[in-house]
Amino acid sequence: MKRIVVCLAIGGLLLACERVVHAPWAEPYETLAVIEGRDAEEYPVVVTVPDSVETGEWFIVSVRTYVDSPCDSKGRTQVENREARARVVVYSLIGVAGNCVRTRIREHTAELKLTESGIGRVVVVGFSQIRGVVQDEYTILVR
Repeated sequence: MKRIVVCLAIGGLLLACERVVHAPWAEPYETLAVIEGRDAEEYPVVVTVPDSVETGEWFIVSVRTYVDSPCDSKGRTQVENREARARVVVYSLIGVAGNCVRTRIREHTAELKLTESGIGRVVVVGFSQIRGVVQDEYTILVR
């Protein structure tokens, strides 16, 4: 738990200080990862899904995410997998100290398996700084 001291000063004169025992906003927290930035040309949605897969064979889906601060970190990748449909939700950890790197691009990968032949669907859930919460759907031929 982080402890913070908050002080109020006006015109260089210190008026009051208060010790905040618990500041939940100061703790790292998990949020949907940004998959599309404010400038969609510079920070586009990049999701790699194969065009076709064999029934019952494992395959990889990759999702590029972007962070505003180089100290934020890649969070978990949540996967829900059913016969002909899969859902991939990507997260970022915000406010992670001591994890600072220059790159602001992270790659999330998920291993999936579709067990029903025909047209399969993979839904990727993330956050767009243009469109808000997005659920982009990709189709795959399952042979």
